[in-house]
Amino acid sequence: MEAVVSKVKKKPETSSALLAKAYRDPIVMANRLFHLQKDKEGNLLEPVILKGKGSHGTFWAHSDKRFVKVARKSCHYLVPWRDPEDEKARFIYTHHIAHAGVIIRVEKDDYYHIGFN
Repeated sequence: MEAVVSKVKKKPETSSALLAKAYRDPIVMANRLFHLQKDKEGNLLEPVILKGKGSHGTFWAHSDKRFVKVARKSCHYLVPWRDPEDEKARFIYTHHIAHAGVIIRVEKDDYYHIGFN
């Protein structure tokens, strides 16, 4: 019985525990945000800026299923997804909420490609 118990993996940190740790150590926060900017293969997502007037816009959060207010002139990241029912739809990852972020749905003409520096 002891051998079986010792093989059980340690429970991973919960998001609230990770968030608390990230606020105490900025390097943890920076590392977490860095990994959210990559696809599954490790390639960086393309940076974009949202078009429009005003400092913020309201966009549909595909990940949260609600509308969220997002800063237009901040750096966001184009997610390589396509909606089979709407050719104009694109998905963008944004650090809308520090540490977590959301994926918003926009029209393909609603953002500028800013490229990699």
